[in-house]
Amino acid sequence: MINLGLKFGFLVPLVLSSLVLSGCRTVTTFHKPNIEKIDFGKLAVIPFENESSSPEAGRVVSKLFSTELQAKTTLAIMPDHEIRNRIGLEEVKPGSPRYFTELGKKLGVSTLVTGTITEYRYRRSLGEAPVVGITVRMIDVTSGNLLWGAAIADEGWCFLNYRGSLSELAQKQCRYLVKKFNRNYLFNLK
Repeated sequence: MINLGLKFGFLVPLVLSSLVLSGCRTVTTFHKPNIEKIDFGKLAVIPFENESSSPEAGRVVSKLFSTELQAKTTLAIMPDHEIRNRIGLEEVKPGSPRYFTELGKKLGVSTLVTGTITEYRYRRSLGEAPVVGITVRMIDVTSGNLLWGAAIADEGWCFLNYRGSLSELAQKQCRYLVKKFNRNYLFNLK
């Protein structure tokens, strides 16, 4: 007779550790039908609105998202310094479609990428785990219509002496969202 407790006893710690180490991710995406036929033209990633308690989160995450778009797509993206020269460092608040149309014309782009940081902090659990929530929207400047949108909320993990950082988690989220965008729009990854 085989003792199943000894034979499969290693599974209990393995399953428990995988539950502890895994974060909880929630993702929602939207895309306009037949979007693969749209010419995005030049695109600008404007500073994201910051609803978190961290004062620089909007600026940091919008740069991370812009970097991921540049690295993983073939889109023509306006450099950050050009955006700053034209609109300054102010946080861009979501507005009406007309607002985005005017801002896009001021920047000379066809598509605006904007977003909101809903959470950017460390949460106490077994240690202090990073928690980041991001929404991203791609808006057609001509019509003010939403072309693509996504929301992601994720909690990192901490284990023993290692805890992930907020920037590390935000970068992973931005990379994941750009991959979702690529799948929706049939762009080839570089």
